[in-house]
Amino acid sequence: GGEPRVRWRIQGAGPADPVRGPLNNGGLHGEREGWHLPGFADGGWDKVSFPRAVRRQGVTWYRTTFKPSVAAGTDASVGLVLDDDPHREWRAQVFLNGWNLGEYVNGAAGRRPLVLPDGILRTRDTNTLALAVLSGADTDAGPGRVRLTLLGSAAGGVPVAPVSSPGR
Repeated sequence: GGEPRVRWRIQGAGPADPVRGPLNNGGLHGEREGWHLPGFADGGWDKVSFPRAVRRQGVTWYRTTFKPSVAAGTDASVGLVLDDDPHREWRAQVFLNGWNLGEYVNGAAGRRPLVLPDGILRTRDTNTLALAVLSGADTDAGPGRVRLTLLGSAAGGVPVAPVSSPGR
């Protein structure tokens, strides 16, 4: 009975987001720091523009805000398109207003726009989009062109209340 030689520690086992739940985040450092959340103070981050390609292994975070101008009384379906050379090997976790919408894998066959769900997307207010780009340094990596696209619209529709998206 002596002291054990190996002592384990765990990081990232903090309390779950009370609104988005425990499955919204993975184990990325930026997620634990709240880099994907609205209201995160990113003023000290470098300003960049797309297309952007860097050859480095690891995770690079990008954030922006945007305000769509969908007319009142219009039911619009909006998508996010990430275009790049399919030979570049990278993937991105996509967050809208703090909500994890899924993963984009560059070069995957049959890629379609990622739908930005009504309620999470503020159609007439400011939104925060965050991308956690993961790359392996074998090729240049990073978003080429990032854009919104209108997937369809109709007059009227069912009113959708905004989903709570607390920030920091």
